[in-house]
Amino acid sequence: MKKLIIIATAITISGMVHAATYYVSVINPVGSDSNPGTLALPWLTITKAAQSAAAGDIVYIKAGNYGHEHVVVNNSGTSSAWIRFIGYKTTPGDTGTPAWLDLNQTGGYDPPTTDPAEMPLIDGTKNGVGVGITVSSKSYVEIKNIQVSRGCLHTRGYRSVWQYNT
Repeated sequence: MKKLIIIATAITISGMVHAATYYVSVINPVGSDSNPGTLALPWLTITKAAQSAAAGDIVYIKAGNYGHEHVVVNNSGTSSAWIRFIGYKTTPGDTGTPAWLDLNQTGGYDPPTTDPAEMPLIDGTKNGVGVGITVSSKSYVEIKNIQVSRGCLHTRGYRSVWQYNT
């Protein structure tokens, strides 16, 4: 009976989905892509996070100017274990003031003012492709509270990708 209980426990543990929490910061003086991606030792680039994140993982990205990165998400999540990339201002879970398109008096619109002090900012103009974030043929990926200036979020062949600011 003891052998049966041990085998059942081993099967249950090996079948669990591992979910990790990672951190990215360009402001933190110890940010480096050779770090483990912890709050104390964050990664420097969103690209490193997008290459590393797997189903069920959450990546918190601190406000700051991430420059001309072209972030390509490498993995898909699952319907029960999304990969989440979430920008924050000061403490994981908080949000800055999002930039919105504002209608002006003439019926047109004023482009949003981006502020890397409020939320993470990627400039998509000078990275060779004009795209800030690419999620191609990937599913169950959430991108939240990340500004992309003069570029876009490119999605192709996806089933479930969510991008929004709160």
